[in-house]
Formats: sequence, C-alpha cells, structure tokens
Amino acid sequence: MGNQREIRQISPAYRLGVAIPILDGCESIVLKLVSERDAGNFYTYIAPANEVGRIHNMDGDEVDLGILQHEAFIIQSGGKMWCGYFAFRDHIAAVSKYLADAAFLVGDEIDYIDEYRISNRSLHYRRVHSGGWRPIDAYIRHHQHSFHRRNATDDNQ
Repeated sequence: MGNQREIRQISPAYRLGVAIPILDGCESIVLKLVSERDAGNFYTYIAPANEVGRIHNMDGDEVDLGILQHEAFIIQSGGKMWCGYFAFRDHIAAVSKYLADAAFLVGDEIDYIDEYRISNRSLHYRRVHSGGWRPIDAYIRHHQHSFHRRNATDDNQ
C-alpha cells in the first residue's frame, strides 16, 4: 500500500489518527520496536505520559489528546505508506502485545479499508471493504450499527 492512506480510530475513541495507551511496564519494549522502524515510513511514534499528547496528522487537523495518563502509541493519518502494507501490519502486530484494547480502520486512496482490532494483547486484522475507493467516514456511517455492536461486545469481555 504505497498509496495515500487515511487512518481513523473507532474504539475506544473516534478520531483521525490513532492513540493507544501502552500497558504499564511495556513502555521500553514499545519504544524499542518503534525506534527500530523508520518513522518516515511507518508514521508511528510514542507520546510521553504526563505531557500534552498530539497526533500530527498529515491529511487533517492535528488532534490534541490532552495530558496523557500513560505513554501512548501514536499512528498518524495521511502520507504514503512507504514501508509496504504488510510491513505496516507486521509492525502493528508486534506492538499490539503491549497495548490496551483499541480498534482503527486503514483505507487507501484506491480500493481498500482494513480493520485493525487489538484485543487481549493480540491483533485481529480483516479487510472490510474492497472494490473501489470509499471514504472511511462514509463506510463507518453505513456500518455504524455493526461497530456499536462489536464495541459493546468488546466492553463486556
């Protein structure tokens, strides 16, 4: 996926870009995994605890996260995914073991929307749309009931 991509978090918050708390005691591991990757290719970074967190999106407004209670794993929206799509998925799978539960969608400018759902320290990935470009917001509006149902199920686990 070297195309322009949009990334939108859908759980536990709804926003452009992604901010997921890092589990206590796992900060140094996530920092090492992130620092091994080229930030210009993966668009991920760590936002420190007890400071104002921000998602520096390239395809929309910067998102102010307020003062962070925990360090957060950040994924910017926008830009080309120079790392390669499967390398991005592998990167998220590697760090997911150290992150709180969350979900986000990744869409490219041509065709796909994929769901990344982190639950119980494991990444669940699936393609949810293929066959023509569609804005993520339009996809979410069309499938809103299924996201609410799935997020309610996650909250009850």
